[in-house]
Amino acid sequence: MNSSAPFCTRLTDPNDDRKRQINTLKVFNDKIVNKTKFILCNSVSEISSNTEYSVEFTAGENKLAMLIILGPDFPMEKPILKITPSISHQWVNENSEIVSAPGYLNFSVYSDIGRVVQAIIRELQRNPPPLRHKESPISVINKYLVESNTSFEEYEQSFEVMSSVIGRLHKMTLEELKALDEDEDSLDGFVQDLPHVQSLKQTVTDMINETENLETICTELEQKIDENKIIIEEKQKEFEELKESCKILYDKYMKLAEIRAPINVKKRLKQTIVTLDAESESIAESFLESNITLNDFLMQYKALRMKIHAVKVKEDRINQRIQMEKNSAP
Repeated sequence: MNSSAPFCTRLTDPNDDRKRQINTLKVFNDKIVNKTKFILCNSVSEISSNTEYSVEFTAGENKLAMLIILGPDFPMEKPILKITPSISHQWVNENSEIVSAPGYLNFSVYSDIGRVVQAIIRELQRNPPPLRHKESPISVINKYLVESNTSFEEYEQSFEVMSSVIGRLHKMTLEELKALDEDEDSLDGFVQDLPHVQSLKQTVTDMINETENLETICTELEQKIDENKIIIEEKQKEFEELKESCKILYDKYMKLAEIRAPINVKKRLKQTIVTLDAESESIAESFLESNITLNDFLMQYKALRMKIHAVKVKEDRINQRIQMEKNSAP
């Protein structure tokens, strides 16, 4: 492994490391006091969850704040530390960023961001630095955004609205301004005529219309759903009837298949042959005992023997079929 690499590979979860680092930031910078119980550092303020934090503190006569920005790869990469308002100090560059504090220079995944911030704050309190210049309007706005947890877009939108209101008020006469101050109806009419309010009213109207359209569509869909439910119930009933009919036909088919099975047909043919043989023997005995005439004997016996022959022919065919099925079986 390259010994000059700033950070080492961690075996723990980076998210756990990040949470631990944020906890140290809160633990080591939560209301630091001196022996006279004078608060030197307020509690840590969260600007953006898991991303941006601010710590206010006093250095001499100046109230300062340190902004801690945690990048997506923190703590594998260094955080960004900024001081506001701008100060003149050897650790701080022209962009008000901490760049050369010892703990910050050597920061690694094994460092504690809370201790690093605490050490920087203590150094600035021991040796209060002078302000680089007075706060500009932009820095005042930035401080407001940090303290109020307001996004720049929200601030810009509010500023535009206020500018519009001030512009309209500036064009009004003193009598009109007095009317706004004394008459609630005049004030209400003034507010209702503001472009931003008109825009909001139009947005509300559009949302109401869209909601009504959606309600109409939902009603139509509910009717279709009810109709489809009826159709599905009818189809379900038809399916159950067809299912029962198929079951009856299947049972009938199985019975017929069993009856028509070659092995069962063969058994019935054998039984028929046995019956016909017994009947022919009975006719022969009747003839020998002179119970029937010769002509009747010949006619009946011949008919029986012809039946027996036909049945035996069928039996042979069945035997051949059975044998063929055996031979073709795997």
